[in-house]
Amino acid sequence: MARGFTYCVYNDDNGGRWAVAVDSDYVDQPERGWVRTADNELYPAPRGWRTRRVIGLDAGGASQHAVVGSLEADLWTGAATQFTFRDSEGQAQTATVIRLQAERRLIARADLA
Repeated sequence: MARGFTYCVYNDDNGGRWAVAVDSDYVDQPERGWVRTADNELYPAPRGWRTRRVIGLDAGGASQHAVVGSLEADLWTGAATQFTFRDSEGQAQTATVIRLQAERRLIARADLA
């Protein structure tokens, strides 16, 4: 059973810090690189941005992903090669990392307005 969400610090690739709501089941997994933040301490990540993530395969071969809060996180650096996630029945499962997926930002351009 999910415990809700906790606001954590997401450190973007340019050194910016943003508040991101993170599933409380994953906040205390150090390999994901999350640090808790107080409400209203940071601006929320802009709408339309995609945070960095790792893609993994579970025991059945299905694709899973884990959002990574920091460039120094073990999942991002390769120090950790597996992550834990909750399946649809709430059971802890493990996925093995097969790929990194960089963050994507939407950039507003004045000349397109």
